[in-house]
Amino acid sequence: MAIDVEFLVVIAEMLSKDTFDDKLFEKLMRTRGAKAFLEQEGFLGRKVNVSDIKNEMIKLLQQEDYEDKFQFYRIKKNITRIRDDLEYLRKNRALILEKALEKVYKIVPEEMDVRTEICLYVGEYGGGFTINRNWVLINYGKYIGHKEEFVNILSHELYHSRVIPIRYKINFLFKSILKKRRDAYNLLGKIIEEGIACLIQHGAILNRDDLSGNLTRRNLSHSKEQFEILNRILLDMRYGKFDKNCLKKINVYSLGYLMVTTIYNEMGVLPLDSWTMNLDFRGIIMTFNKLCVEKNLPYGFYPEAIEWLR
Repeated sequence: MAIDVEFLVVIAEMLSKDTFDDKLFEKLMRTRGAKAFLEQEGFLGRKVNVSDIKNEMIKLLQQEDYEDKFQFYRIKKNITRIRDDLEYLRKNRALILEKALEKVYKIVPEEMDVRTEICLYVGEYGGGFTINRNWVLINYGKYIGHKEEFVNILSHELYHSRVIPIRYKINFLFKSILKKRRDAYNLLGKIIEEGIACLIQHGAILNRDDLSGNLTRRNLSHSKEQFEILNRILLDMRYGKFDKNCLKKINVYSLGYLMVTTIYNEMGVLPLDSWTMNLDFRGIIMTFNKLCVEKNLPYGFYPEAIEWLR
């Protein structure tokens, strides 16, 4: 696995100059990081084109304290630090990957492969994302000067890049063939997927908030309210009146992390293998609900919300 840093190299060179350089900008837009940035913006429903980026870059160079909407200003404000980081990344790529994979394989069975390409970019939203389980994109603007946190977010995304046998992927799709179930399966699958990835990233106790803001101690404190919203959504799905706008109220990272760590702290990693290896979340949910009852926790699933998913 390689770590593509070309986007960071070029944008750092651009923003260290006093004037806008068209040739460097064209070079920047040809990098894989720029393509990743544009893809992420499109995924978030924002129409961004090259002219938008160019205009923001020009303002960023012309106005000393300007903070562009894409957050490229993070690079401008940390030119010296980003150069140091780039040198560290070049010299320690193997060590960084070794540390990240070590965290992954504390949870993922050794027989599962992790294969992907890694690319760094800068953007507004999130710490990273994975495309088709074979391309990891890390928003390095969130991790400048934070070497340990970079390893952590990389381990999170590498979990999403594990190689799952095709038969389990087909089985998951077959079980979710009905629309009502498909919506529920996609939601619950994402919650468990992100929960295990957050366990790998942060460990079983969240001592520090995620620098991306996706998982914080504050949003974990609202778990009861989050489960109430999730239960209402699942019931609506069951009876065919699902409002997709409700999904915006759900934090899949905090819900997933709470579910996964509740199980992990009581029973270890083995119950999580049903999702990691087979994409079967039902045992994890039932185990979590059982623990909620036994420990008298103030949250959990309504029986009628998940019974139809068996």
